[in-house]
Amino acid sequence: MDLRFTVKKNAFPQAPAVMRRAIGAAFAASRGPLLGDMNRRTPVDTGELRGSETAESNETSLTLRATAPHAIYVHQGARGLQGRPFMRDAVEAGLPAVEEAIVAAANRELA
Repeated sequence: MDLRFTVKKNAFPQAPAVMRRAIGAAFAASRGPLLGDMNRRTPVDTGELRGSETAESNETSLTLRATAPHAIYVHQGARGLQGRPFMRDAVEAGLPAVEEAIVAAANRELA
């Protein structure tokens, strides 16, 4: 991952707190679109798997989770069942947008 942003004023003493806020804001903004994409990619039989999916974020992490008991078997596969990595595919597809959101938030905070 290559992130670039421009510092227009000398706010380096506040930079760690500013960056945490910027990353937290970017993660919060990305949470809904990532969860929506993961929902669209999730195979549906009864709807239990899709209904168990959540997205949480704070200043340091963005977590997608599927808590249905069979989630790992659908995602990774099992004997006689090919995996359908709905979560990994959503994260990989959404990563550029998350990176852009981080850079945009950092530029706003540091401008």
